[in-house]
Amino acid sequence: VLLADDDRLVLGRGVFVGGDDAIVPLIAGLEVPYSADESPVVAGFRADEPRLFQDIDQSPDVAVREFVRALGASSFITAPLITKGRRVGVMAVDNAVTGRPLDVQGGTLLMTLGRQVAGAIEMAELYERVEAQNRTLEERVAHRTSELQEAKSELEQELDERRRLRERELEYLAQVQKVVAAAAAVEDESFDAASLAETSLRDDELGQLA
Repeated sequence: VLLADDDRLVLGRGVFVGGDDAIVPLIAGLEVPYSADESPVVAGFRADEPRLFQDIDQSPDVAVREFVRALGASSFITAPLITKGRRVGVMAVDNAVTGRPLDVQGGTLLMTLGRQVAGAIEMAELYERVEAQNRTLEERVAHRTSELQEAKSELEQELDERRRLRERELEYLAQVQKVVAAAAAVEDESFDAASLAETSLRDDELGQLA
């Protein structure tokens, strides 16, 4: 099976089963451009029905010939993977294991299987898109959460600073009240210097006034 990549216009991301395991990386690394008109897999991908390709190992195209020889096949049947009118790839069955001639009539079963495979591929792609959207959403939520946490931290720091300023303001006003009370005590001759002992230790104008 080779999957269609409409963005890059190639058939690739191949999956191979049922034969020599050494072929697996060969298929996985295979990429066939849509423009490769001489390629059987492209012809099979564009077809609307099964296609039988025989004597492929005698193909005039060197790349095709080397590829099928690596597979050990001389012929194969292809079926396009179509779901809801969209081509998602191509499936091919070769005769490398049995060496028996292939019959295009077997392509009917391959087409039926291909529709099921195409539907599964579409569901997998949909799942991947949903997962990608979920990851994007999670990243956005995490980023927004981080922004909110930072804003919360800044707000807490600002509130703490305001609280400290308010506490200093109240403390200053309390000292002012002591000076006012001391002035009144001077007038009625009841002033006690000890009442301004704390205030007089200040190094600002209020301390000087005390």
